[in-house]
Amino acid sequence: MLTIRRANAKVLAALREVAGYDRTIRGFHSADLEEFDEAVLRTVEEQQRRGATGEDVAAVAASRVIVWGGGAAIARHIEVDDGSGDAAFARELGRIWWSTTAELLARAGARVVLTGRSAESLRKVADSLPGGAEVIAADLTAPGEAKRVFETTIGHVGRLDVLVNNEGAENFTPPTRSPKPTSCGGSTAARRCCSPAARPRTWPSTVAAAS
Repeated sequence: MLTIRRANAKVLAALREVAGYDRTIRGFHSADLEEFDEAVLRTVEEQQRRGATGEDVAAVAASRVIVWGGGAAIARHIEVDDGSGDAAFARELGRIWWSTTAELLARAGARVVLTGRSAESLRKVADSLPGGAEVIAADLTAPGEAKRVFETTIGHVGRLDVLVNNEGAENFTPPTRSPKPTSCGGSTAARRCCSPAARPRTWPSTVAAAS
């Protein structure tokens, strides 16, 4: 995401400036984020109804912080950083969104299973959660890893109610060209594996946080 945004930084900066006084451009510029905001809000409210997220969480405020706060942080980083800090920034932004989601679920009483490439990072988050969490180090883009994570997860907790996707990409490719591949293959494979054990739903609820 950072690579694509940095390559289009001047265009995005111009859009942000014009959006300040042109309603049409403002609507175009914010349309995707507004849809994402609404999707996150629906997810938070659904989880509250099911008791998976605490009632003390302000759903509207939480969705705005997650979506719009992350976008503002990305824009500021690109403005002041020459690119050498992109990897660290992406890692920390992903960790903030991901670990906060894990903490909310844990505090609501969920049995949490964490997966990612770094076992050390996973363990640090797990140790900070109320009640801890199971840790499965894996690269979900590697063949067979999604199935292994799924089977190990079911072995630990028995069923899967919520799948958190913390990967993704943005695409500024013109409509006349083929879109570039995104990094969502791992989460797609994970969701396909999850279907048989997601009860009573056919699919688990999914929280998407693109990093």
